[in-house]
Amino acid sequence: MGIRIAWVIVALIVIGAAVSALFRVTTAPDRIRDRRDMAKEVCLKAGGEWVVAEDRREVCKRT
Repeated sequence: MGIRIAWVIVALIVIGAAVSALFRVTTAPDRIRDRRDMAKEVCLKAGGEWVVAEDRREVCKRT
């Protein structure tokens, strides 16, 4: 019986880790968008300009 409980505990931990990873992957676009919007806001408040660089990355150009 002790081995069966150990397997159940291990299975629950694996399932919990998988669900956690799936949640992080599905919410990643929202977190990336929020982080970019915050960076853009900070850049503009600091007197910079938010531009698209040559390699199509958005960056803060300080003046």
